[in-house]
Amino acid sequence: MTKMEDFKFWLFEFCRRLAEEAANRDELDRKARELAEREELTYRTALVQLVERGEVPEYLVFGPSLSPKGNPDFYLDRQMQTAIARGWVGSEAEALTWVVSTFPQIAQLAEIKHRDYHGFREACRKVGGMDPDFARERVVELILAEYRRLKGGS
Repeated sequence: MTKMEDFKFWLFEFCRRLAEEAANRDELDRKARELAEREELTYRTALVQLVERGEVPEYLVFGPSLSPKGNPDFYLDRQMQTAIARGWVGSEAEALTWVVSTFPQIAQLAEIKHRDYHGFREACRKVGGMDPDFARERVVELILAEYRRLKGGS
């Protein structure tokens, strides 16, 4: 597996886990509302009872995390290190320029992640709900397109 394939695989896995988390949150919400109604509890008390019963997976409390292998910053940094080590560039500044021009979409993704992490996660969540056979190879492009769509085409 190439570095790019590995990166796309792990980035899509993050997206898939976000989509799964959203579906599980909806299910948890439904269970809490039913319990609250059935036992005449407040919604918050019903949620606490579900947590005490162990019906809330840990990742719903903390949320999925972005693996370094799927992190655009980490990918760009590894490419910069490779460029320097192989003598393609002479300095970190040249390596940064090279990596941004060689991988512009991943650089855009990294910039979005820093500027608007909530929007980045929301776009990832949408992409994670897509067919994996379709989305895994196109994950970077799909996240960028979904982010633009979420932000009103800007």
